[in-house]
Amino acid sequence: MKRMGLLILFLFPSLLCAQDTPDAHPFWDQQNLYLHVFNFTAQSLDAYSTQRFLERGTAREMNPLARPFVTQGWKGQAPYSYGLGFALPLGVSYIAHRKRWHRLERIIPLVWATPTAVVAGLNFRF
Repeated sequence: MKRMGLLILFLFPSLLCAQDTPDAHPFWDQQNLYLHVFNFTAQSLDAYSTQRFLERGTAREMNPLARPFVTQGWKGQAPYSYGLGFALPLGVSYIAHRKRWHRLERIIPLVWATPTAVVAGLNFRF
């Protein structure tokens, strides 16, 4: 059983990173453009909703990594949301593209943006 777990642990990343087609695609193709625009939009909506709640005083930031940034207002929120939230997955996705890990290249912005979009959507309900 232990061997099976180790086998899955080592094979899963290679399955994610396996290239589907031998043809290379440009980094800014239509699918990547949509994925990164989705991430940028999710980060923007989350930043706006977070600052709106903090200005009202009705909530506090629950993310301990984000708290030191977002409590400083927009001057702290912008570097956090667009540096860590947008530029970091964009850079990691580009590195995956250069390494020819095209599945991983597409998964990164989607995995990064989906929880942010869900939280931002929940924030706008209140």
